[in-house]
Order: sequence, then structure tokens, then C-alpha cells
Amino acid sequence: MICTYAQPFFDKQGRRIGVFGVDVSLDWLHMKLRQLDDRINKEHIRLDIEQSLKGGGSYCFIIGHSGTYISHPEKRRILARNLFDEVKLTSDPRDDYLAEEIAARSVGFMEVIINNETAYVFHTPVKHTGWTMGFVVPKRIMKAHTFFFNIVILIVMTLSLFIVYWISRVTIHHATRPLQSLAMSADEVAKGNFNVPLPDLPHNDEIRQLRDSFDNMQHSLASYIEQEKTTSAEKAAMESELSIANKIQMSMLPPNTLLRGDISIYGTLTPAKAVGGDLFDFFIRDSKLFFCIGDVLGKSISAAMLMTVTRCLFRAYSANEDKPEVIITRINKMMCESKDSELFVTLFVGVFDLLSDHLSYCSAGHEPPMLIGRDAVELPFVPVFPVGSFPNSNYQALETVMAPGDILFLFTDGLNEAMNEDWEMFKRERILTVVQQAIAEGNLSPLSLILRMKEAVDSFVGEAEQSDDLTMLAIQRLAPERTVT
Repeated sequence: MICTYAQPFFDKQGRRIGVFGVDVSLDWLHMKLRQLDDRINKEHIRLDIEQSLKGGGSYCFIIGHSGTYISHPEKRRILARNLFDEVKLTSDPRDDYLAEEIAARSVGFMEVIINNETAYVFHTPVKHTGWTMGFVVPKRIMKAHTFFFNIVILIVMTLSLFIVYWISRVTIHHATRPLQSLAMSADEVAKGNFNVPLPDLPHNDEIRQLRDSFDNMQHSLASYIEQEKTTSAEKAAMESELSIANKIQMSMLPPNTLLRGDISIYGTLTPAKAVGGDLFDFFIRDSKLFFCIGDVLGKSISAAMLMTVTRCLFRAYSANEDKPEVIITRINKMMCESKDSELFVTLFVGVFDLLSDHLSYCSAGHEPPMLIGRDAVELPFVPVFPVGSFPNSNYQALETVMAPGDILFLFTDGLNEAMNEDWEMFKRERILTVVQQAIAEGNLSPLSLILRMKEAVDSFVGEAEQSDDLTMLAIQRLAPERTVT
């Protein structure tokens, strides 16, 4: 009885050019397995094959895919008995599970009862065949050998751990002695004593490198503390100067509120930094209200200085001039001639005749204001560059009429471009919504409008940092009492 293994082989083009075959005699296979059993039992268990068959030792077996024995120490079982049928005759459920595992061609082992003795059956499928090879080892054999080896291993491990413990103790104590001195010096450094001496270590090892690193850190900390003291003093002085500059800047603005029988004005300026680049101003001359609002394209001290210059130029040129386009043109020429920086100013100048309700205005790249009556509309404007950009810019004035009760609402881009934590902008649509809600509720005034708008912006921005200066100016035409100033 033989079994044949065949394997085709192919050329480089993938064409089959032949078949390699091997014939294996089952008698030869049975003899080889028995020799293996005999060697294992003699060399390791000291039993012969006869004793092994009686349950005294271990042995190998092979079964086919249907459970038929291909090889077994009891030759009468070969091709005559079936493992799957034998397990059905026992009451032990474990061998049933063993048969299922073998049928599923899995690798593993199971503790079962064979010949009234508990044994371990190890099994694994044979590649490229439907066979499964099993190895039976009585439990008592495994226990006998493992118990002896466990005792030996336990003794060796105990002695080894004892030796390692003492070696480690001595080594660690010797190695950490310099670390104790280094730790004490580090504690002194942590308390602020940067001049405490560090221990001198004779060996050039990792601890010496750590000591040198502590020495460098000690000197670096001392230097850093001195620099920090100097920086803190300079920062405090700068903050003090910025606070003074902020007070001076705010003092140059007109009063927030102007209330007469014919006009009501309210304005606010909230800088994003200590000093800002926004401005607003207003005054009355010859029964005319002169007002402006502007935004310097920049931040910090330079923007604040340019804001102050712009406000002074507005006051100077509007003292003897009634046309807003002429006022802006003169401011632009003066700034283009004198400035050497890259800062520009968006500016809106208006002149309101308190006797005729006539409003003349001119914009230099500034946000268009809203005229609020029964509804809110944006004032039309002519697109022109900000002042300070080009000396020959042509600024043109436009005109409109403010009826009693109308409010002119002016603001800088710090309102419509205010951003929340999600980098969303407030936008003009939200401004219009707030204004329309105020119109619907009635009793609208410059103060109530600006407070309502500031509350809406603060609620929208939330915890986000203010990104730009925020300036708002509201002018309301009251009953036409002819007050002349």
C-alpha cells in the first residue's frame, strides 16, 4: 500500500512542462513513526514499544481526512479503524471535541482519557494532504518530568535572584551616592541659590555629564533671571508709558455725548491694544455740525500718532472750510507730503447744516454709514483711496437730507469685521438686523443704538480676543429748533 504526492512545475511563460511525483509506502511510513516512538520512549521515558502500547509511554499516529488511521502503533487499526467512530463510543465529551478540532484541521491539544488513563493528544494537519498527525503523551509522564525540572529551575532562580539582588544593591548604592549630593545641590538651586557649588565627580560617566548639565543650567538660570528682571522693568515702564499715551489719546477725543435741542450725538472708541488707530471728532460752527470718523490701517504707537495727526488736521482745515471734499483733499495732500511710513487712513467727513437739514459728506475708503429713519439704508459713496495713499486722489462730495428723528450711524471696520472664536465675522448683515430690531421697538436714540450694537457684538464675539479697534458714532436730528452756535 502506497500514497503518491504529485506537484506540477512550469516554465517562465507559465506553461506546465512536467509533474514531479513521489511514492511513499505506508509500511515505510509506519516503520519510521515507530522508530520515532521507540527512540523517544527509550531516551526520554526509558520504555520499550511494548510498554508504550500498554499505556506506559508516548506514541504518534496519522489519520486521513475521514478519520481512518493511516499509521498507529497497533497495526491492526491501520486502514481498518476510524478515530471519529471510536470517540462516539465513549462517554467523555472531550474526545468528541478533539475529533471536531481535528476534522477542522486546526492545531492544538486536548486532555482526554485513553486506555483508562489521562493523556494529552497534540494534533496538527500535514500540509498539502488531508492527513492529521497526532502525538499522545500520558499526563503522568509530563508531570514527572516537569516536576523535576520545576524544582531545579526554582532553585536556580532563587539563587540567581539572591545574587542579582546583592550585586544590584551594591552597584546602585555606589552609583547613586554622587546623585544624592547632586540632588541636594539641585534643591538649593530650586530655592533660588544659583551660586551653590556642585559636587566634583572624578569619573567621566553619565552622572558626570548630568552634573555638567546641571552646572550649565545653573549659569543659564542665573543669566535668565537677570535678563527677566531687566525685561520686566522695561515692560513695566512701557506699559506705564502706553497707559499715559492712552489717556492722552482719549483726552484728545471730543466728549462722548452732545445733546442740544436740535441735535443728539453719542460716540465710543474701544481700542484693541493699549493705544488704537481709530478716531472720531465733531464740533459745531456757524450752525453747521462738522464731524468725522476714521481708521488708521495699522496698530500700536505709530497708528495712534497718525490718528492724532489726522484729528488735528481735520480740526485745522474745517475751521475755515465748509466743503467736506476740500477738507479731505487738504488732509490727503498734507499727509502725502509729510509721512514716510506705509500707514493710511480711511476717513469719512460730513457737514450737516442745522438750519436746512442738508447733509454733505465725503468718504475716503471708509465703511459707508447707515441713515436710519423708518428704515435703514446705506449712504451711497464714491470709491476713493484712503488719505495718505496718493497726493492727487480726487475726492467727491455727495448730499442728502436728514429729517427730524433720523439717525446717521457711522462705524469703523472693527464692528462688521469683529470675529468670534470660530473666526466668523459679525458682517454688515448682522448690523442691519440689530438696527431693524431697534427701529421696530421704537424710541431710538444714539445712546440706545450704540449700547444695543455693543451688546450684540460682545455676545457674538464671546471669549475671543478683540481683533481691531471698535469705534461707533451716532448722530440724530431732533426737532428743528433753530439753535445757532
